[in-house]
Amino acid sequence: MIHSGYRRALLDKLTPNVSRGFKFVAIAKTVTLGRLSGRRKPPSNVEVLGRIRLVMQGHLQTLWQQMVAEAAAAERAARERREGAVKAEEERERIRGLSAEERRAEGRPPKPCTGCAQGCPDCERRPSASLDTEAEARARKEEAEEARRNEKLLRDVLRLVNAGYLSKANARFTASPIADVSEPGVRENLRSLHPEATPFDEAEMADEPAARMRDYRRRATVTKDHFHEVFHCVSKMRAMGVDKVSAEEMQFLYFHGPEYKETLWQLVCMLNDATVHPSIADFMGDLQLLGIEENEVVGTRPIGIPSVLRRLAGRVLMQAYSEAMGEFFTTTPVPPELLVAAGHAADRRCNVPQQLGVGTKGGAEIIVAGVRTHLGLHPDHAVASDDKKNGFNSIWRRAIFAGLRRWFPELIPTARLWYARKGRLFTRVRGEGYALATDADGKVYYSEEGCAQGDPLGPFLWSIDYH
Repeated sequence: MIHSGYRRALLDKLTPNVSRGFKFVAIAKTVTLGRLSGRRKPPSNVEVLGRIRLVMQGHLQTLWQQMVAEAAAAERAARERREGAVKAEEERERIRGLSAEERRAEGRPPKPCTGCAQGCPDCERRPSASLDTEAEARARKEEAEEARRNEKLLRDVLRLVNAGYLSKANARFTASPIADVSEPGVRENLRSLHPEATPFDEAEMADEPAARMRDYRRRATVTKDHFHEVFHCVSKMRAMGVDKVSAEEMQFLYFHGPEYKETLWQLVCMLNDATVHPSIADFMGDLQLLGIEENEVVGTRPIGIPSVLRRLAGRVLMQAYSEAMGEFFTTTPVPPELLVAAGHAADRRCNVPQQLGVGTKGGAEIIVAGVRTHLGLHPDHAVASDDKKNGFNSIWRRAIFAGLRRWFPELIPTARLWYARKGRLFTRVRGEGYALATDADGKVYYSEEGCAQGDPLGPFLWSIDYH
């Protein structure tokens, strides 16, 4: 089913209809998994397979209408239950306030019933023994599940510690909670972390002249080896984007056969070379927005999650360019024209900036070791640490394209595909599903500046901007 949608997208890649294949996958995933019904129990495997067969036989619209009707019926039933509960409570309150004479007039006992627990209007609201038993059983089940999760967490942490990944092990113990976007304060905070775009000429995002590109040597080339390295071991249990496809499903496609593998490879090339109609960004360029609660200093960290195909394509590109990026960010001196623009002489002696966050393995460890060595040799020196708050969303897109044009012009089309427009943001409200991100007043806002922190290209784009 997913493969069929992807093949459709490849056939339409040069037309405004390119998003239809991806939208088909998103809707088909919704109707086959029963996400609109509001049922607590997910559909069985047999039911899911039956729905997939119906989708592939051309009954997608029928299933969608059926699920919308089912969701509407479930909402009506829930509303009737809520209204019935309110009326029953009002009736109980009314009966409690009756005098003995009024009770006799209505044919009721002179005192409220306290023991039947059958839900009659006279019955006092007391939990029954059966309810106590159910609650205790549910509590025991939750405790057992929590113990199982803690045991697995401990195994993962010990495995990371034994492998030498201390920072990753610590991160497992310090998982940050997700902010509740139903709170007006959280919505307003997330809005403040997405500034409006600084206007700049579209020509600044245009491709480099063909004359320069003829003599330009690409810093790296994406090959199938990079593709296989990424798709062979896909990160599991990652949040899904607006396309509703998981990383596990992408890996299943990869291992399903040569035809499926070739389709994925063509899609990756299409996105990384930007040989696709720009309207693809109107759907695949949207982001699922999560607010991660950090400490009091950092506050809320906004994470924009792209579609899984876009993320994997970005990882393939980074796999190919990683070495070239690492060399660039650690060996490139400041150009004379930038020194002049900063008010210095063109021939001023200047240290080479060292950016170790992109393309350099163990960059943080290198920084720590270097600082320790320097302080050991110069104990009277000091170290300044400067953290950029909300850096990914705050940095200028015009500077990103200026940096690409100067040093990585072949990647301008790739960045332009996703960052030449303001991207829609979707947040999930518990019990209500996904909706466009809004501030405390209900006004919709977008991702207009910077780059998505969930985009594998994000750290590189931020660094080329900052460089």
